Amino acid sequence: MDTKNNKSKDILFILLFGILLFGISIYLIFFKEPMLVSTQEKRNLINFSELKDTSFFDGSFQTTIDKAFADQFIYRYEIVKIKNILDVKASELFIPRSNDEYKLTKVGDTPITRVGNSYYMINSLFLDYDPELEVRFLRRTQQINELAEDYPDIEMYLYKPTQGHETSIFDEANEVETYGEYYRDLLKDNLKIPYAELEIKDIDDYKNYYLQSDHHWSYQGSYQGYVDIVRLMFGENEEVLTPTELKTFNDELIFSGTFSSRTGYVYPGEPFYVYTFDLPDYSVYLDGKKQKIYDMNTFEENLENLDTYYAYSIANYTYGDDAIYQSEYEDKETLLLIGDSYAAAVEPLLMEHFSTIYSIQPKGYFLKYWQKFDYDKFLAEHHVDKILFMYTVEYYFYTDEYGDHAELFDIHRSKGD
Repeated sequence: MDTKNNKSKDILFILLFGILLFGISIYLIFFKEPMLVSTQEKRNLINFSELKDTSFFDGSFQTTIDKAFADQFIYRYEIVKIKNILDVKASELFIPRSNDEYKLTKVGDTPITRVGNSYYMINSLFLDYDPELEVRFLRRTQQINELAEDYPDIEMYLYKPTQGHETSIFDEANEVETYGEYYRDLLKDNLKIPYAELEIKDIDDYKNYYLQSDHHWSYQGSYQGYVDIVRLMFGENEEVLTPTELKTFNDELIFSGTFSSRTGYVYPGEPFYVYTFDLPDYSVYLDGKKQKIYDMNTFEENLENLDTYYAYSIANYTYGDDAIYQSEYEDKETLLLIGDSYAAAVEPLLMEHFSTIYSIQPKGYFLKYWQKFDYDKFLAEHHVDKILFMYTVEYYFYTDEYGDHAELFDIHRSKGD
């Protein structure tokens, strides 16, 4: 009798579980508003509308529906977060803790690695040589060289905000040979314009210059970048701004950046600091409209005014993808700055050296206007004394689910068309 009751309970449980799964499936496919982007994981999510472009016979239908269920499942991010935490805890059980601060450990099944026993994280290293990457780097140098040749009266410069995964400082401890510096040398050796980069000689440089939980540089890194850029464009005798104060907020302002979000916040956040400066009076215009100033000096007051907890972007605010900065110095030079989110950290400081900065971020510019930034057209319409190319290396070659980043950052020209 007990055996029959147990079998009945088992069958009932299976039926109820099956009905539950079926109900969830119907809800996910037909009723739930699809999530298109994961802001925590910084990627597009697969949804069921993409099934219309698949075929059962080539396997694309099965692959897409599996990914759609995984990406659209209820409480998916909470589940992913728990999984990442369990992955990290499990890996720490089986991977001996190392006192080598250069040793890298993968965080769960993410492309992020932990630096030593610290809470610093970096992207995976440049491990392999890829001839396609070489072609893309060389293509960019050729484009820049041709632009410089066609506009000899405009001084052009390239500054590279080197990231940790581009260096070779981790090679020996991890018994690998990486190619980040090889690609760097392709730029240095083939460019015909002045070049400089954020130099990372050892682990101390990396920890000083970068946030531990984010891919952006710290207050020290962005300041060093500013000094490097001024030396690159004006020489050693140009006077630079010096910090007036280091604001630590009593270590109570805790920041968790993109590396934290991509790994499910398995490691604690970090105190966020900013330098302040005696900046010149400047204004910012976007689409002809004057903007409220957001920079390191106004960081504290703007913490409560902006709908974001991403402290880096509050201290280093990107107004738009074609913003215009104008300083009180009407007699100084004008700069065209081609950059990314790193540029926002140095633009307020560079206002000490320029009357006008035209700030262009090519990826966002394309998404705004659905056309690539046209160098020839812009230079025909605006007086520019200097051009600074300042963006991270992924924009020389990177392709992901958002598209071909390198193509958007190519030097698009209309002259002669």
